[in-house]
Amino acid sequence: MKKRVSCSIISIMEKQENPVMMATPKTAEKQKSLGQIMTPRLIVREVLDAAGYNAGTGISSKKIFEPSCGNGSFLSDIVERFIAECRAKGIPDAETSDLLKSNVFAADCDPKMVEACKEHIRLTLFCLLFDDVGCLDGNIVAEDSLADSRDGFFDFVVGNP
Repeated sequence: MKKRVSCSIISIMEKQENPVMMATPKTAEKQKSLGQIMTPRLIVREVLDAAGYNAGTGISSKKIFEPSCGNGSFLSDIVERFIAECRAKGIPDAETSDLLKSNVFAADCDPKMVEACKEHIRLTLFCLLFDDVGCLDGNIVAEDSLADSRDGFFDFVVGNP
C-alpha cells in the first residue's frame, strides 16, 4: 500500500500564500467584488463531516460539486477522503481515477482561481502518491455555478456559503 508523503507546498497552498492570493490593492478589490473568502482547513473538515462526506461511507459512488472552488480548499479534502475510501476498498489507482472523473466536480467564476485550484489538486494527488495527478483538470471549470447547465444531479454540494 502506498503511504502519504509530507509536502510543504500543500501547506503553503492551504495558507493561501500562493501568488494568486497575495494581497495587493488590486487583488483585494477583485476578491471583495467576487466575494472570494478562502475557507480555513478546520472549517472545511467540519463542513464535510457535517455533510456526511467521509471515507468509508460510500463516497466513491456519490457525486459531489463545489460551486465556488477558489484555490481548492474543499476540493483537496474531498480528494483525500475519496482516495482514502478507494484505497481502503483495494481499488487500483487507474479505476480510482475514473471514479474521480465521474464523481468530483468544481467551478469558480474566476479563471485564475480555477488554475490555482487545479494546481492545488495536482499537488494534493502528487502528495498522496496518486498516479494520475491531472485526472480532475477537466472537472474544474471556470464558470458561474449559478448558471451551470450540467445535466443530472449531485449527492453533495459543498462549499463556503
